[in-house]
Amino acid sequence: MTASEASLSIVFSADRNFSVPLGLAVHSLLKHAAPGRRYDIHVLDGGVRDDVKDVIDTWRSSHDFTISYHDLRQQFRSCGSGSGDFTAAMYYRFLIPDLLPETVHRALYVDSDVMFLQDCGELFQTDLDDYCLGAVHDVYLASLGDTVRQSRIVEDLGFPIDHPYYLSGQLLMNLDRMRATQAAERLIRYAETHSHLYRFPDQDIMNIVLEGEIKTIPYKWCIMPCFEKESLAGTFHTRLKHIPYGADEILEATRRPALVHFAGGSKPDSTSPPPTQLEATFFRYRKETPWTKEPPYTPGYIKHAAQAASNDPERARRTAAALMQCLRAVYPIPGAPKTFRILLNAYIRIAAKWRHMRRNKAA
Repeated sequence: MTASEASLSIVFSADRNFSVPLGLAVHSLLKHAAPGRRYDIHVLDGGVRDDVKDVIDTWRSSHDFTISYHDLRQQFRSCGSGSGDFTAAMYYRFLIPDLLPETVHRALYVDSDVMFLQDCGELFQTDLDDYCLGAVHDVYLASLGDTVRQSRIVEDLGFPIDHPYYLSGQLLMNLDRMRATQAAERLIRYAETHSHLYRFPDQDIMNIVLEGEIKTIPYKWCIMPCFEKESLAGTFHTRLKHIPYGADEILEATRRPALVHFAGGSKPDSTSPPPTQLEATFFRYRKETPWTKEPPYTPGYIKHAAQAASNDPERARRTAAALMQCLRAVYPIPGAPKTFRILLNAYIRIAAKWRHMRRNKAA
């Protein structure tokens, strides 16, 4: 990107359940836009709510950005969903080189459960050379030790134990290189035939298909709040192996993060006080939007209760009743109990499906 290119292309992926997180992520992106910055926002749309789209559109009166929605709900229906509560939307990012105009040479893809704390201009200046992607190493996997890494990197993916393993939640895309090497076609073709083999299909497939074509970007572009306290105490780096980030970089990145990813179980919980400063910042930003009283994510204890109750209908009924009573007491927002009841029942069905699939596989 040259100094004259003030417009940056940012690509989000979201479905109906992640509509509010998408709105909050866009708000944080615009909040930290540098003077004169223009963002061209693209949303890989798996069913984003119209009311959220309407709110985002109103921000165009005070911020310089465009936004386009690409309806991809008919894509990747035959691909596997891995070991978690993933959907076909995880594969949408593979389509970006073909979805964006050829006049767009570089784009930043991010999941919608993120919070921007810096303008993206510095990241877009990264020299990707002949790499297709710039990405951050998975520090969570690096923190679990060689036993887990042996299972994930060696046994699942067939790499040496010290082989780099990158996150797919934030990807700086060299679109020219991806088009020239047909990276999108390679990723999609592999997903269609191999996705059922992997625990985290989009991420595992990206690391396999684009091996040697991914460049490491600074850790500050993917801070996870669950490691904030440990990182600030200067102890997190001591249990990290096989990644290039040293103690100084981890500490500085945690003090001054550019992008926070509320990945996996680190979603901010509306029903309890934020345990970290990064989560506190998230809720402070939420107060600046129309979604102050809307839970952005399902609290983790509902997911756990749903999974525990999935094989016992009577236990599931009692669990749901107890959760609703608690929610009415600690989270007295109109409509919240009904919303959480719907979400709880959905997770019970999902958990039951997981267990059914595992039993069939074991048999």
